[in-house]
Amino acid sequence: MQALRVLLALVLAVSSAAATPSDDLLAARKAFRDGDFVQARDKYNGLLRPEIKLADSNDIVEAYVNLGVCRVETGDESGAREEFERALGIDPNKQLDPLTITNKRAIKLFDDTKAELRTRAEREAEKKKTAELLEAQRKALESLIVYKEQQYYLNWLPFGLGQFQNGDRKKGIFFAASEGVMATTSIAIFGYLVQKYGLSSDKVPREEIKTVFALQGVELATGLSFWVLYAVGVIDAHRHYVPQKRVNTNDLPPEFRDFVKQAPPKKTSLLERIHISPMLTPDGVGVGIGWEH
Repeated sequence: MQALRVLLALVLAVSSAAATPSDDLLAARKAFRDGDFVQARDKYNGLLRPEIKLADSNDIVEAYVNLGVCRVETGDESGAREEFERALGIDPNKQLDPLTITNKRAIKLFDDTKAELRTRAEREAEKKKTAELLEAQRKALESLIVYKEQQYYLNWLPFGLGQFQNGDRKKGIFFAASEGVMATTSIAIFGYLVQKYGLSSDKVPREEIKTVFALQGVELATGLSFWVLYAVGVIDAHRHYVPQKRVNTNDLPPEFRDFVKQAPPKKTSLLERIHISPMLTPDGVGVGIGWEH
């Protein structure tokens, strides 16, 4: 009798070991239809983990969906969402048949997961599109040779404006500060004398004549210094003036970047200010683009 039992156990073990994935899938479906969700869960889980034993993609999608329903039925909605995501990853258009799946919570969770995945995919697509546009913009800017037109009249203005335009900041600061001090001092003394003694200074008391002469000397000296500095600044600005100056594309104004990105045309004067022309460079042929202030 004992030998018979051992033999029977061996037969059952061999039979169980010889079961194919198709047999396990049939058993999982039967348990699922019978409402034995714990057994169905274990059967489907065994078909999908640690490796997928099913060959047909439709069977794999069905297994993931039914496993997700089993997890809802057994109180594991978080795990159910993961199973639904895997199913939708294979078949994004999958829909649940309410005649087969009667659990409304499972149907709602499946639909919510599907909508979430669709939204996530749209976001990722938008991010990818934005990244591609930015990369295209970067390459377009790198391929441009951009020149800004310099204003000639600035060479004639005081306070280092010509130097600032030419990119010589130190000289610009020097002329702005020195001319400003000279002009301010001369004008301030002139205003003081006119206010106190009149425009002709014919009402100066005898004891204040030396002081007035000294102030007038400082007024004339600082005024003359201003004009000397102004003349030197004008000469220097003209010596270093160039009609066009190459601009780093990273320093382009925002509206110019919008133009390069081929943004929808706006009602501005930008297009009228842009000049495009072919150019020969030491490295080859390029395109020169300039704009007016």
